[in-house]
Amino acid sequence: MIIRPYTLADYTDVTEIMYEAFGPVIPTLKGMEEDKAKIIMQDIGFVPKTPHEGFYIAEDQEGVLGFIVFVHSAQVHRKKDDGLALSKAIQKHGLSTVLKNVFTALCFQYEPPAFACYIDMIAVKPSARGKGVGSKLLKKAEDMANEVHHVTTMELQVLGDNPRAKALYERLGYTDRQVVNSWLSEKLAGIEGWTHMQKKIKPVG
Repeated sequence: MIIRPYTLADYTDVTEIMYEAFGPVIPTLKGMEEDKAKIIMQDIGFVPKTPHEGFYIAEDQEGVLGFIVFVHSAQVHRKKDDGLALSKAIQKHGLSTVLKNVFTALCFQYEPPAFACYIDMIAVKPSARGKGVGSKLLKKAEDMANEVHHVTTMELQVLGDNPRAKALYERLGYTDRQVVNSWLSEKLAGIEGWTHMQKKIKPVG
């Protein structure tokens, strides 16, 4: 297995992995036809598309296994051209569908503290889970954050109903920094709460 930079040729694979990882747990997508859900995820910019220095792919001879996106506190969260313009998305999918999913995506957006890096997104194919893919992607992000940005703190967030992912992060040294419970996110997006986690990473070299 190799970890390499993302390219636009990976966009279809990333969309598929995003759907497999998040489609079943995002209330606004539950019960929706698979192809329609994937298009909505792309059109609202929930699926990352633009290549940048914090976007990496895990791959073996079978194909793409997973991906990770991380950003530095000084960087823009993600380019705004990853999805359609909001007005076009509304024309295509309807106001209610777009706003509910945009709000869900906003729940996951987070600006890390100064001089820290943040795992914006990580996902692994269901068939590749439990094989160290997630651990290797996180290690790559931590090493690059330290080498490129010279930071010693990595942050991420995990949904309250994802104990498997939280257990992985804890095993890799992440600890709870803040537990968030939002009545608004539960009411509008069906997301009961999430936990901000943090890890102190050792300098490389």
